[in-house]
Amino acid sequence: MERSPMFRKRLLHSAVVGALAVTGYVPASFAADAPMLEEIVVTATRREESSQEVALPVTPISGDRLERSYAQDARDLNGIAPNVQLQPVGAFQNAAAFYIRGVGSSDIESATDPGIANFIDDVYQGRISTALQDFVDVSAVEVLRGPQGTLFGRNAIGGVVHLKHNDPDLESTDFGAGVLVGQDSRFDIKFVGNVAINDTLGFRLAGKRTKTDGFYDNQTPGAPDVSGADRITLFPSMKWAPNDSWDLTLRGEYNRTRDDSWANVPYNACRTDPRVGDTGNDTVINLIRTAFANPADAVNFCGREVGDHSFKVRHDQVNGSRSDFDVWGITGKVNRYIDGAGTLTYIGNYRDVEEDVLNDFDTSDYNLFHTQRIQDHWQSSHEVRFTSEFSDVVQMVAGAYYFKQQYKMDQFTRGALTGPAGVIFGKSIQENKAWALFSNVDWNVTDQFVVTAGLRYSSETKDFEHCGVGSGNAALRECVRLTANGQVSTAVIRDDDWSALSPKLGVSYFITDEIMAYASWAKGFRSGGFNGRGNSASTVGPFDKETADNYEVGIKADLLDNRLRTNVSAFFMDYKDLQRGAIRPAPGGAGQETVTSNVGKAENYGAELELTALVTEAFTVNLTVGYLNAKNKSWCSPVLGISAVATAPAGFTQCDTAQLVTFANGSQGFLVPIDVSFLPPAQSPKWQTRLDLVYDFELGDAGTLTAAATWFYRAKNTIVSAGFPAGTLNGVNQFDGEFLNPRRPSSNIFDANVTWRSLDEKWRVSGFVKNITDELYPNTGTFVAGLFNFTQVNNPRHWGVEFTYNM
Repeated sequence: MERSPMFRKRLLHSAVVGALAVTGYVPASFAADAPMLEEIVVTATRREESSQEVALPVTPISGDRLERSYAQDARDLNGIAPNVQLQPVGAFQNAAAFYIRGVGSSDIESATDPGIANFIDDVYQGRISTALQDFVDVSAVEVLRGPQGTLFGRNAIGGVVHLKHNDPDLESTDFGAGVLVGQDSRFDIKFVGNVAINDTLGFRLAGKRTKTDGFYDNQTPGAPDVSGADRITLFPSMKWAPNDSWDLTLRGEYNRTRDDSWANVPYNACRTDPRVGDTGNDTVINLIRTAFANPADAVNFCGREVGDHSFKVRHDQVNGSRSDFDVWGITGKVNRYIDGAGTLTYIGNYRDVEEDVLNDFDTSDYNLFHTQRIQDHWQSSHEVRFTSEFSDVVQMVAGAYYFKQQYKMDQFTRGALTGPAGVIFGKSIQENKAWALFSNVDWNVTDQFVVTAGLRYSSETKDFEHCGVGSGNAALRECVRLTANGQVSTAVIRDDDWSALSPKLGVSYFITDEIMAYASWAKGFRSGGFNGRGNSASTVGPFDKETADNYEVGIKADLLDNRLRTNVSAFFMDYKDLQRGAIRPAPGGAGQETVTSNVGKAENYGAELELTALVTEAFTVNLTVGYLNAKNKSWCSPVLGISAVATAPAGFTQCDTAQLVTFANGSQGFLVPIDVSFLPPAQSPKWQTRLDLVYDFELGDAGTLTAAATWFYRAKNTIVSAGFPAGTLNGVNQFDGEFLNPRRPSSNIFDANVTWRSLDEKWRVSGFVKNITDELYPNTGTFVAGLFNFTQVNNPRHWGVEFTYNM
């Protein structure tokens, strides 16, 4: 059996205590009952190790901490790990826009891969649309920062968020249930049951029902409210361990979501009063003025400062409002323990997602422009890896991986702008196959000095078919074929392949058994792809893969007899062939299109601090601080929208040839690419700080009362990645004096909760308040070039009370 530093630390502590015990003297700091921070075991290197001895920046978050903080989904993890932004995708309630160190993606499109790899129980999730599912029976979440391609593969260019559920317990039979009631008719029910048939076979079932009316009040007469949630989630599992040589774990997944569509807050620019005269080309009001029954109502269509709307919106919902998902999947994991050699592991998964999302994109109480997306997606994956235990000098992880996915997407628009029959906004079909070989080796040169080398080879092929805009009728799902200028012809059918090496080199040195320093270089990549929402053959793609080199140094230390844990890291990331998406007018008068392309280069650097202090046995402090300087070295894109001339306006540098655009009404304009490398990258605040305070009051036979408080500060940052509304870079002055600025202001969020536990830990009563000061800011934004602009804001102050019982 290998003897890692984790075991050396335990042995040293035991030896010292044992030796002192012989003399009859054991200092209080070494006493067996002296409070100290618990050792946290992680699987960030695909083997179980102490988090303090893993030579990379990883933040483990236990399931117990998630319960204590009343985390409903990944959004509630913001700030726990430094330089990590976990937000929803604009207009899509369950989709995740994960950013780590300024790297990520806020694109809902399946043809575009994310920059942060999302794993559930060792399985890569190919779709981000369900990444914000409710937490149910979670054992831990591990957040890895920086490229992790060597062991986690493609699309881990910015990092990894790995969610792990509890396995069946083979030693106990127990049951627990809880009820949570809260603001806006929130009513959650959850349960966990574990049955140990014997010491070789166990079953577990966890489930949750979430229901709420949502925070928004829809002021359109007769229209339903928006942003409500209605979800059922189940995780059945089984574990069989017939002997010491192998075990099998099977885990199922089922999720039924019937949420409302997200509440879109209007952010349209009206530079002149929309009730009188012509507003020029500032907004789409010129096209839809006649749709308003009363010209004065047009004012409601104009944007407002986020703080002014007070969670009141005006959505007509004539065509409905929904965010429906049906998800099911199964994962199998087999471990074969080879005595004296190591562990051979197989992980297989199949997952199916069906979704139907209908949104009010015009954000008014008139039926102007509604969108609907229907997607079917399935994926399967297989991984075999070997983790060695045959040497104390060399530890190795090696394996092979295969992944296949397919998705089909139909997009429709309805409303006055597209006619009562609606329009097919696009249909896409894609099949993706990827495979990889990987290995990572740790060489213990001495008991203190370790050298790490890893390499992964990845290969991927995508077959893509796309059909574009066409008139709607009884055959809405039929493809309308396109030529290069958007006219009806044959479908766009393309394929491409990409391959990449993901190497890693690192060293670590144990200054003492409690202090480790490390340095590393790693390379990651994000897959290339196609534009599933391009409305012309010329913009379907493909676009190329994105790559990044990351240079990292850090120190991990357990100090003051394991009462103070301090982790510090610094990094520099060099990105090439940046992928950026933009919503812009389509060539050939085919409306709007979302186009991803390789626009340039970027450099991100920063530093991070994670600190945990056990001040007393009852008082714990957690502090994280992240500093990030993210800059675009080059970025060439037509973010100014339509121009009357083919040259850049004064003050801007044109970086490519202008593209002529002809609209359906016969008017023309130019998309002029300009150098916008000065724009701040999205979701990249310069500073981020979170402070958690937890105090336990012992009540004797009455149990324990725990009080906790959180402060989370985030500096201002840009919420969009492709320019600003109404063709400006710095915001828009409204006709009524308001100013629209699609930047998220700096914010201070305060949360608090109190929990009582009975002495036998069977009963628990809790109460919480989140966003105590009712701070309000835009989380995400969607800016449709020349048409609709809207944003989604954070949750207001809200409260809840939970009752749980464990048998």
